[in-house]
Amino acid sequence: MEGSSPDKKEVLSIVQSIIDESRHIVLQPRDLALLLLIWNYIRSQKNMVFAISEQEVRHLATRLDSMGSKDAIGAEKRFTEALSRLLRSECLSRADVSRLVLNQDTEYQLTSLGESLAEWNFEHERFSGEPLTAILKAFNTYLLKIALDAETITDRESWHKDVLIQMGIVLKDMLLNVARHQRELDRQHTHLREFIPSLLTESSESSIKYCEEQLSNVIRTIADLQQVTLGASNTAYQQIRKIESIGLSQGFLETEEICLEIERRLNYVINWTTQRASDEVVKLLVEIT
Repeated sequence: MEGSSPDKKEVLSIVQSIIDESRHIVLQPRDLALLLLIWNYIRSQKNMVFAISEQEVRHLATRLDSMGSKDAIGAEKRFTEALSRLLRSECLSRADVSRLVLNQDTEYQLTSLGESLAEWNFEHERFSGEPLTAILKAFNTYLLKIALDAETITDRESWHKDVLIQMGIVLKDMLLNVARHQRELDRQHTHLREFIPSLLTESSESSIKYCEEQLSNVIRTIADLQQVTLGASNTAYQQIRKIESIGLSQGFLETEEICLEIERRLNYVINWTTQRASDEVVKLLVEIT
């Protein structure tokens, strides 16, 4: 879309700097877990607090140790190493401007990178099989609003701001949510494929019945998924074509590009669902028989 891309020379210059300076981010699972606890602590404060003391960070690290059943002997070493990696990776920065000497007075704040990493991990793990129905329903709701706005716009600047940019945002959100759904569905089905053969080795009537029930559930889920996807996508196609038609009639030719991209992505979602149905049923039938 017009005006949405950074200057190419500037990007290449930054890329060269990253290579020359060997910039890298090295974080371990414990570091990300501590980062998420820090992020949650700062967000939970009621008085617009943007920093956290070192003492509180230590307290969060101790809580982390209790969750991981770690012995207390290496607690200090684990804490200092995790904190050091978060600082070196620029996920945290010192918040005390005067750089106070006493450690107990030290405060830290999340950088934009640290906050983004914490938010991503939170959203990624919070997702628990959100129905594709909800994702596509929200997608269609946003498209409908954009289509209604498009009917009243006549100038190019408003079209760019209220239609093209908004469609780009909606597309990005839809892709992220669908990707999460796909990963979760794949994870659940992988677990099921691994679990069913182990049950069948028991050769008991109850085990076989359970496997048949699970297979029926998978087939039913996939059938529902296909129905939802096709129904929602048909509604989306109607709104996209309406927006494209209005844009072209007003002479906003760049509308065609974003509309084609959204349709292409929707086709991908439909094809993925169809392929998933075929693959999953075949795999489970093979394993059961």
